[in-house]
Amino acid sequence: MIQLQVQKINSVMMAEVKALENKEQNLSWLVNFLTWLLQLIGAKNQKSLEEEFLPKVVQKQMEPMMNEMLKVKLEEEMKMDAESMVLGEDKQARYFYNKLKEIRAASKKGT
Repeated sequence: MIQLQVQKINSVMMAEVKALENKEQNLSWLVNFLTWLLQLIGAKNQKSLEEEFLPKVVQKQMEPMMNEMLKVKLEEEMKMDAESMVLGEDKQARYFYNKLKEIRAASKKGT
């Protein structure tokens, strides 16, 4: 089982990457605006934004992409045909304990 959790998003870095990806749209103003906005809201609010709000948003957007990406990666790099399922944080513990019950039940039958 692999667990991926986004802990922190550097908002200025994220804006710079977006600007680089969209060079033709000249988004450098976005980086400058975001830097100014972060100074305006203060360090405490910036920390909350980068460690609480943005990680949840990014993780939600990542979940649908991860299933296919993980399957392709396992097939190409490890030559494995594996079943993968990406679960949101709210479902991870429930899945883990249900799977653990299955494994324990199967091991008891095998012994």
